[in-house]
Amino acid sequence: MTRFVAILALVSKSLERIALIIACSGLVLMTISILIQILARYIFSEPLAWTEELARHAMIWSGFSGATVAYYRRADPVLFNAASIKRAWMRRSAQFIEVGAVITFCTAVLAASPAFMALHRTMFTETLQAPTQIVVAIIPLSMGVILYHAFVRLMTLLFAKAAD
Repeated sequence: MTRFVAILALVSKSLERIALIIACSGLVLMTISILIQILARYIFSEPLAWTEELARHAMIWSGFSGATVAYYRRADPVLFNAASIKRAWMRRSAQFIEVGAVITFCTAVLAASPAFMALHRTMFTETLQAPTQIVVAIIPLSMGVILYHAFVRLMTLLFAKAAD
C-alpha cells in the first residue's frame, strides 16, 4: 500500500507543478495587461477596457491555482500548525481534523459547481465576449486539485500509522 500512496503523491506533485505554471502565467499575463492599460491610458489617452478585464480574469486564475500550490506546500494560512504539536496522538488528531475540514469544504464547493457552471453557460464577459464559464472554471478545478491533495494527505496519515 505504501507504493500506492507514493504514486498518489507523485500525481499530487505533478498537479502542483501544473498549478504553479498556471499561477505564474496568470501573474505574467496580469502584469502585461496592466502595463498595456497604463500605456494606453497615459501615453495614448485612450484606455482599453479589455486589458482591465483580462487582468481581472488572469488574477482569478492565478489566485485559485496559487491556492492549490499553497495548500500542497503547506504555505496556506492556518490557525495553527498541526505538525508542530509535540504529543503524537494530538498531532495526528489535529491533522485528521484539518484534512476532514478541507475535504468537507472542497466537497461542498464541488457539489455546488454544476449549478454554478450552468448559470455561466450563457453568460459572456463584457469586453472580451468570452464565455464566463472559462473564467469561473478554475473554481471547481482548484477545489478538485485541493481535494486530491487532501486525499493524498489522508492516505499518508493512514498508512504512516500502519508503518509505525
